[in-house]
Amino acid sequence: MLGQYDKLHDIIKQGEELLKTLPQELPAEYKQREAYIDWLKGWFYIRKKDADRALKHLEYSLSLREELGIKQEIALSLLGIAFVYLSLEVDYDRALNYAERGKTIAEKSGNKFLIGISLMRMGTILYLKGEIDRSIKYYEQFLTIFKELNDKPRMAQVLNNLSDNYRMKGELDRALECIEQAMALNREVGNLKAVANNHDYLIQILIDKGDLERAQISLHDLEQLLFQALDLNMVKFYQMGYLYQNVFGLPIHEGEFNDLGDISQLSFLYMHK
Repeated sequence: MLGQYDKLHDIIKQGEELLKTLPQELPAEYKQREAYIDWLKGWFYIRKKDADRALKHLEYSLSLREELGIKQEIALSLLGIAFVYLSLEVDYDRALNYAERGKTIAEKSGNKFLIGISLMRMGTILYLKGEIDRSIKYYEQFLTIFKELNDKPRMAQVLNNLSDNYRMKGELDRALECIEQAMALNREVGNLKAVANNHDYLIQILIDKGDLERAQISLHDLEQLLFQALDLNMVKFYQMGYLYQNVFGLPIHEGEFNDLGDISQLSFLYMHK
């Protein structure tokens, strides 16, 4: 993991050096690239769990992007700040404020991907605030958008989250429907780590329904998935999910924890559609 962070740090430093070579006669282009590098650095420090530095760089990227008026990039910075308050500072009210601002700007930009990500983030924050009905509302809106985009991995993430929301409301049939849809999508795209996490949610739903026989079968399927594959990374992923849910009482909602490379790649793929 340290080696990965070192590589990411080197890439950011290379970007900063390249930025210095841009002619000063292009202030707008210079600012846009500077804002992007600071946005990347913000996410880098999020992965390092350094909230102060993450906020410093994300807020600076936001100030530059607001000067330039590029709405989809402003939304990206706002959503990054929202994530810091969601995951590191644990200030759900401020996280929700930034996520709502991100959604408003994303809607003005017309970028469906960013609108969906805003809705997903808001759904997660509201879940953690205990506002389950509002969380479901935003997750369902997210699904409508991402079905249009045919983004199956993120549809699966939110269906997983919805299953837990409906379980908490006691709507166990709907919860079961959501988790089974999530598992089908994750199998379709070959995301076995996510399937393992889905099993954890499925087992809890089946226990709540009193279907202990099927819960036992699902547990056996999970054990086969984890240990017959001999994938130590998958075992670690499942163990972390167990700790989050059963020790710390926290859900693995949203699938927010993608690596930095995935985040930067997605920003370019969808910002320029």
